[in-house]
Amino acid sequence: MFISIDLDDTLLRSDKSISDKSLNVLKKLQDLGHIIIINTARSKEATNSLIETLHPNFVSVNAGSLVFDKDNNVIYSDPIEKRVTDQIVKEVLKYTNNVSIQTFDTLFTTNPNNTNPFAKYYRDQNFLLDSYKILPYKLDKDIALEISKKYNVNYTSYFGGNWSRFSKEPNNKLKGLEVVVEYCNGNMNDTISFGDDYGDVPMLDGSFIGVAMSNGVEEVVKNAKYVCDTCDNDGVAKFLSKYFKLEE
Repeated sequence: MFISIDLDDTLLRSDKSISDKSLNVLKKLQDLGHIIIINTARSKEATNSLIETLHPNFVSVNAGSLVFDKDNNVIYSDPIEKRVTDQIVKEVLKYTNNVSIQTFDTLFTTNPNNTNPFAKYYRDQNFLLDSYKILPYKLDKDIALEISKKYNVNYTSYFGGNWSRFSKEPNNKLKGLEVVVEYCNGNMNDTISFGDDYGDVPMLDGSFIGVAMSNGVEEVVKNAKYVCDTCDNDGVAKFLSKYFKLEE
């Protein structure tokens, strides 16, 4: 099967660590021929250290806009082209002075006090690069929806609505999973996914088995096909061990 797993508050514990139990379960499943996909809204650079620990078969980053295989080869790349990126950034800056723009290998931010170790301060008038996601801070939801419609981009709210994310239509975590399944000549009926937040909903709904973390957003948990234990109690590993009847 294709096993698609979000990172933060899903596979990772709340302190961003990953348990030996989770590592062992994923390794057993890979040895049995199952495909492990890390499917995250994080950037590639913010995921690399975990990739070195997890050794997944595929990695989908920036919420399905960029997908790599285990050898770090790009198998899918679909950014917002630079002209549209520039227009969205300029429009967003009318309402908030805090916006981050993720390119292929750099996170640019208009906030000089940003503490993200991967961020690079950006203050130029024009933005001249393609982007995989645009992240305004505390942008009014109605305004965000208007921008999404105007530029035909995806809009997702997360972290309690404090952050918005724009990405190219139709990219989301489900798209990232579909890319891998198609690349491997597989079938979506052989998919299982795990997530906790609004950005995971398309992936959970589109998978044959969609599993929400019990520590997830209430609405996500309520509408999920299945619910597992919390991230701090190895919910993903427990569910997979039971489903595939792995020996403890």
